[in-house]
Amino acid sequence: SMVSWEQFLDRIGAVELDQKSGKYILKKATLLFFGRINEIHKVYPKFHVDYFRKDPGSTRWSDRVTDDDLTFPEMNLYLFFNLVFEKLMAMTQNSFSLSASQERTGDRQMATAFREALVNALAHSDYDGPNPVVKITATSDYILFENPGILLVNEEDYIHGGETRPRNERIMSLFRFLGLSERQGQGGAQIFSAAYMNKVRSPEIKTNLEKTELKIWIIDLADSYPALGLNEKRILKYMILNNDTDTFSVPELDKKLTGLSAYQIRKCLGQLISEGLVRKTGNGKNTRYGLNPNTHEKITQQQMRLEQMRNAL
Repeated sequence: SMVSWEQFLDRIGAVELDQKSGKYILKKATLLFFGRINEIHKVYPKFHVDYFRKDPGSTRWSDRVTDDDLTFPEMNLYLFFNLVFEKLMAMTQNSFSLSASQERTGDRQMATAFREALVNALAHSDYDGPNPVVKITATSDYILFENPGILLVNEEDYIHGGETRPRNERIMSLFRFLGLSERQGQGGAQIFSAAYMNKVRSPEIKTNLEKTELKIWIIDLADSYPALGLNEKRILKYMILNNDTDTFSVPELDKKLTGLSAYQIRKCLGQLISEGLVRKTGNGKNTRYGLNPNTHEKITQQQMRLEQMRNAL
């Protein structure tokens, strides 16, 4: 039998039937998701979504998507998601182009990470709070996702995945209904796993009562520290790639890193120690250097290894 638009919207939970009038009423989440911006602002006067791209060394944005732009009178969460995700996909393809034999795996992994991060930012926002502003900042080094409201799970559960209840269940359901989000509670795990598999610097989460920030890097740990020179970055990258070996001596590094003298290596290690990335143990001939155990990246790599082992069992 034919189903009316009202019945269809009722089945997906976008509207509810008012028992008194017998009419269907649009839910507030559906208004945010599909409504026109003028109508959204009648219910949420401070609602604001903003994406902008900033180029290195520039204080101005080079590309922007926002509800303030008269070009987008139909702006809502669904349109914002589609416009921004398309731009993030283009960045992904530029940053993670792999050989044909690898089937652009990096592209797909990071695209999934960006998609889940964008969905999470929009579905976990506190739109009823005092400052309902979602902001996405894209740079050549990272993408920063900011949404109002504290993270509803602890960071460890977010990284490893699990059943979570989003702040806006209806908005998340609409994203899933449209095939734009994975199984509930797995978004964080996919974001961190993609970063680990592509050897980029680990994502960073900050949260307080006012807002939650998620930074997804698209460059590796060494390149994300502008104060490091090429030689320091080379030593740090070697340590990260070979971190099954906990520590290294200067002679060992001298043997592996051709073109660098022992003096240069010691000088670089001093800089890495001052940046808090490397630690020194022992004295004299027993002096060894290793990644700082507090380095978030190393902890995350160990977590991902355990996760991969668990999945393989």
